[in-house]
Amino acid sequence: SGVIPPKSMGFFIYCDTNYEKEDWYFELIKATKRENFQPTGTDLDLLEPSIYANALHFKTADMINLIQTLHSSEGQLQTRWLNALIGRLFLSVQFTEYFEDIVRTKLLKKLAKINKPGFLDEIKVKKIDVGNSAPFISFPKLIELNPDGTLKLSMKFSYTGKLSLQVATKVNINLGSHFKTREVSILLAVTLNKLEGPLLVNVKSPPSTRIWYTFESMPTMDLKIEPVVSQRQITYGMITKVIENKFREGI
Repeated sequence: SGVIPPKSMGFFIYCDTNYEKEDWYFELIKATKRENFQPTGTDLDLLEPSIYANALHFKTADMINLIQTLHSSEGQLQTRWLNALIGRLFLSVQFTEYFEDIVRTKLLKKLAKINKPGFLDEIKVKKIDVGNSAPFISFPKLIELNPDGTLKLSMKFSYTGKLSLQVATKVNINLGSHFKTREVSILLAVTLNKLEGPLLVNVKSPPSTRIWYTFESMPTMDLKIEPVVSQRQITYGMITKVIENKFREGI
């Protein structure tokens, strides 16, 4: 009509549901980002989507791997929905510091309980890559559920997500009574390529409030440990074998 609206006029977008509002929210953020934005150093930067509205994105290859695994065997038929939900949630938090901290805390608790040989110092986690997929469960079976609340389940547990971490420790080397004991720092890369086995889950009757779970037998494990930086002073074969055995004991 050729009428110029006043500068004070506002525009409002109405949606019936929160489901639709979320879509509008992310689309508006995408539309207001500026590729060549230069921070002003003022409080206005706090409202700048180009800096703070960084949406998370998963890798397409990881999503395709999840879909293919869900349709890979008959054992997935009864748990496909659950594995799809767990796998999708994993991809949502895969690259977040929050999830990395959860994995780090869990690993440190496990490592602290492992009985180390005398020549090894405390094992510290330096770097973590949470891998590309969550564990899968298949062939679920209800063993018992009693009136007192006792519950027992069994299932097949399978993980091929390639969780990896770098662990640091110190090795005390004693070459005999005529030599002074030496302390050598080492940094090792640990990658869990595969972990698969029969899992048992128990819930006791009250007042217990815990969920107990364990492998019924030693699981199949593909665990790779190798030095990040090689040193001549020590032979890594023995060190990596000891640490591998301790990881197996922990699992």
